[in-house]
Amino acid sequence: MKKYTFPRLIALPALLAIALIFSGCGEEAVIAPKGATDIPQNVIATPGVNEATISWDAVADATSYTIYYDTATGVTKSSPNVVSAVTSPQAVTGLVSGSTYYFVVTATTASGESVESAEVSTTLYNTLGWPAEFPTAGSFSINYLLGYKIPVPADTNLVALGIISKSATGQVQIGIYADNGAGQPGALVGEIAPTNIVTGINEYYLGTPIPLATGDYWFMAVYDVTGSPATTSGGTYAYVSHTFGAALPDIIISPLSGTGVQANYYLIVQN
Repeated sequence: MKKYTFPRLIALPALLAIALIFSGCGEEAVIAPKGATDIPQNVIATPGVNEATISWDAVADATSYTIYYDTATGVTKSSPNVVSAVTSPQAVTGLVSGSTYYFVVTATTASGESVESAEVSTTLYNTLGWPAEFPTAGSFSINYLLGYKIPVPADTNLVALGIISKSATGQVQIGIYADNGAGQPGALVGEIAPTNIVTGINEYYLGTPIPLATGDYWFMAVYDVTGSPATTSGGTYAYVSHTFGAALPDIIISPLSGTGVQANYYLIVQN
C-alpha cells in the first residue's frame, strides 16, 4: 500500500504570528502619539485691550480644556502661564497691551490630557487718549462736532474708537481728523456712522483698520441728544456746528476752541 505523508499541522498562534509578519511587509505601521486624536484643532487668538480671546473646535468626549501661553514662541505644557478648566471661547485677561502672546490649547478626556495644539499668536491692541473712566457726566450740546487732540507717538493702525458714557440715551457720530499743523482738527481720516451709545464702555470697531502715521489726531463726536460722556476738569477742545446725521465735513474749517472739560474719548490701535 502506498504511504502518504501529510504536513504537520501548525498551531493557530504560530499562524497568526506569521500572518502579522507578512501583513506588515512593505508598509510601516503608524502609531499615533498618546492623545493625538484629542488635540484641539483650528485654534484662533483674537486680540483685545489687555486680553486675548482664544477659541477652538470642540473635541469629542473632552471634559475640559487648558490654555498655556507666553510672550515667546515655543509654548508647551511646561510654560508658566496657564488657564485651566475652560471652554471655547475663553478670554485670557491681565495681559500687557501692545505685546505679542503665543498660545496652545490641550483637551482633557477620560484618557488624560492631550498633547499641545498648534501654536497661535496675536499682538494685543493698545489705547491712546483717555480710556480710564472719569468721575462725572458731561453735558455736550446736540449738533456740535466737538473733540480732543490725541497724540499718536508711532506709526500704527486704528482699529476702533472708544467712548465711556454716563448715559445710554441717544446716538453718536464720530470722526477722526488729522491735526492741521496749527493745533486744530483738519482733514477727515476715518469715521463711525451714527450708532447707539450705552452706559459705560462703548467701543466701535472699524470694518478695515486705518493706518495712522506719527502725529496728532482729533477725536470729534456729535450727539443727537445731549451727550453724557464721562468727563473731568481740564482739557482743551475744538468744535464746530454740525447737524447730527449729516455727512461729516472732509475738512474742518475755522473751528472754535474751549478749555476746562476733558472727555473719555480714546483710540484703539494695533502695531
